[in-house]
Amino acid sequence: KNKTSLEVLGLAGNKIGDKGIESLAKALTNNNSLKWLDLEKNQIGENGARSLAKALKGRALKKLFLSGNNIGVCREVMDDLKNPQLAIYCD
Repeated sequence: KNKTSLEVLGLAGNKIGDKGIESLAKALTNNNSLKWLDLEKNQIGENGARSLAKALKGRALKKLFLSGNNIGVCREVMDDLKNPQLAIYCD
C-alpha cells in the first residue's frame, strides 16, 4: 500500500480569512510532512496568524508565505514558532 504525504500546499488568493485559517490550522496539527505553505492574499488577520502559528509549532515546515494579508504583527506572531530553519515571507 502506497503512503502519500502532503508536502506542498498553495492556497494563495482564496480569501480564506481568519475562520478558514482556524479550520486549516486544525487540519494541519496532524501533518508532519508539510514543507511549503503559501497563504498569500487570503485576508488573514492576527487571530488567524496566531492559530496558524500554534498549529505549525514543531512541524517540518521550511517556507511559509503570508504576504498580502491583514497581519500587523506577522513576524512577532510567527516568531513563536521558534524554528530557525523556517523562512517566513510577510509584508
